Amino acid sequence: MRFSNEEMREIFHLVRNHMKPTLTAIHNAVTKRSIGRFFRKHEKYLGRMARLVKADIRGSGVHVAGDLQKIDDFFSKVFELRSTIGVFENRVLRFRLNYTGDDIMKAMNIKPSPLVGEIKEIIEKKVCNGELDNDWVAIDDFLGSYKK
Repeated sequence: MRFSNEEMREIFHLVRNHMKPTLTAIHNAVTKRSIGRFFRKHEKYLGRMARLVKADIRGSGVHVAGDLQKIDDFFSKVFELRSTIGVFENRVLRFRLNYTGDDIMKAMNIKPSPLVGEIKEIIEKKVCNGELDNDWVAIDDFLGSYKK
């Protein structure tokens, strides 16, 4: 069989990470932070990851009755997060922050540099963790509190 490079990346990603939702949802406490972290790392493959994890649990034959419910609850929270901060582009989910690098440079009065990317990453983490709304005004206010 032949697969494209993108299909190979997806298959490797799914196989490599198929136990992470199970470990998070069943064996650890599900928090906003864990959901946000999971979303950021696996946003491109959420639907397929959910189906794979459920099939894996059913196929193992050793799952506890509540395991599938915990997985369903976990993925419903992940998809809820996706619906509030994600947008679809060409049928592939991409996280889109409602604040650009240019906005960051204007708000912080800085020039283009790696610092802009670092600030943007901090904002993305706060949005995904539910600590900050993905709203231009909210992000601008957040950055305004850190101006020198």
